[in-house]
Amino acid sequence: LISIVRSWSLLAGGQVVSSVISLVMMVVVSRSLGDQDFGRLYLAWSLTLIAGVAVDLGLSQVVTPAVARQPALSGPYLRTSLIVLGLLGAGLYVLVLVAAAVLGYAPEIQLLTAILGVRMVAEAAAQLLAAFFQAHERMLVPSVARVAGSAITLPLVMPLLAAGYGAAAVAIVMVAGAGLRVVVEAAALRGLPGFKLPPPPPPKWRALAGEGVPFMTAAVLGTLVYKIDVLVLGSMADDATVGWYGAATRTMDAFIVIPLVLTAATLPVLSRLWIDARSDFDVTTRRTLELLLIITVPLVVMLVVLADRIIDFLFTLGSYGPAVPI
Repeated sequence: LISIVRSWSLLAGGQVVSSVISLVMMVVVSRSLGDQDFGRLYLAWSLTLIAGVAVDLGLSQVVTPAVARQPALSGPYLRTSLIVLGLLGAGLYVLVLVAAAVLGYAPEIQLLTAILGVRMVAEAAAQLLAAFFQAHERMLVPSVARVAGSAITLPLVMPLLAAGYGAAAVAIVMVAGAGLRVVVEAAALRGLPGFKLPPPPPPKWRALAGEGVPFMTAAVLGTLVYKIDVLVLGSMADDATVGWYGAATRTMDAFIVIPLVLTAATLPVLSRLWIDARSDFDVTTRRTLELLLIITVPLVVMLVVLADRIIDFLFTLGSYGPAVPI
C-alpha cells in the first residue's frame, strides 16, 4: 500500500496541476470563443477522443503488468508497440476525417478534426510511453510531462485569442502540448532499468495485439458510451447547445482524474501481488476502494449542491446557464 500511495501521490500531483491548468484554459477558451465556437471545438475533440482510445490497441494496458513482472521486456515491447501504434494511428486518423464528413459536420468542424487528429496520435504515444514508467513505478517523469504539456498551452492560447484567432489556433496549441509531453517522456525513457537489461526475444506482434484487443474494446466501448451523446447532439442540435453540454461535461472531467490516477498507481503493484502474495492482493484492493470512496463521495455532493454557482463562476450563467442541470 505504501508503494501505491507514493506512486499515487506523484500521479495525483501531476494530474491535479494539469487538471487545474486545463480547467483554466477551458474557461478562458469558452469565454473567448463563445458557446458556438466552443461547441465546434468540443465536438471535434470528442470525435477524436473516441477514436483515440483505440490508437495503441490497448497495449498501454498490456505493457504495465508485463514489464512490471519482467523488466527486461521493456525494449522488445517498446519497439513492437510503437510499430502497432504508428500503423493504427495513421488508419484511425483517416477514419475520423471520413467520419466527420459522413456525419455532415460543417467545414470548420472538419478542419478542427484534422488538427486534433494529430493530437489524438500524440496522446496515445504519450500514454504508451507512460506505461513503461508506470511498470517501473517511476511516476515522476509522466507527471512532469503531463504538467509541461498542459502548462505550455495557456500562455500560448491567451495571446492568440486576444489577437482574434479562433478555435483552429486553440486546436494547434493543444497539439503542441501533446507533442511536448511525448518529447519529455521519450527523452527520459532510456534511463529506466528495464532498458539496460539483456532483452529476451521480442514478442510476436499478433500475440501482443491479441492481448491488447480486450483492453482496447473495453476502452472504446466505455468512451463511446460516455461521448456518443456529443456526436448525436452535434448532428441534431446547434453548436451553442454542444457548447453548453461541453462546459458541463468538461467540468466533471476535471474530477474524474481521481479514480483514473488511483487505478494507474495501483495496477503495477497489484500485478506483482497477484503472483507473489494473493492475501496481500485482497487487502490492497479493499483498501484502495475505501480510499477512493473517501475522496470521491464528498466531491459528488459538492458538485450537486453548488452546480449553479460553479457554472456561474467558471463560464457565467448568461452564456452557459443551460449547463447547470447537465
